[in-house]
Amino acid sequence: MKVLQRSHMENRLYNGCLNRKVSIDYDGNIKNCPSFKHSYGNIKNVRIKDVIMTKQFRELWTINKEKIEVCKDCELRPVCTDCRAHLSNPNNIYSKPQKCTYDPLTSNWK
Repeated sequence: MKVLQRSHMENRLYNGCLNRKVSIDYDGNIKNCPSFKHSYGNIKNVRIKDVIMTKQFRELWTINKEKIEVCKDCELRPVCTDCRAHLSNPNNIYSKPQKCTYDPLTSNWK
């Protein structure tokens, strides 16, 4: 039960998928997520700790459901994970996850 409570609180305050996570791809590129194209450097040239401590890398950690369009009105937001790699509007980091098929305004799954 404590794990669920911790996960629930983390999802309320932070991004459930990206918070405190780091990904290193096959070529050594440091990213927030393996699905992201953007890299913050390469492990051959920069220390992981230095990348993680940057404001730019941590910025995505704080995009919780309260800040995401449509999700902020959803009753499932505290238990929902989030994918910032696949967005309804790729030009808006706060847009609804593309893979989500739930409509909180009608309480229906599409």
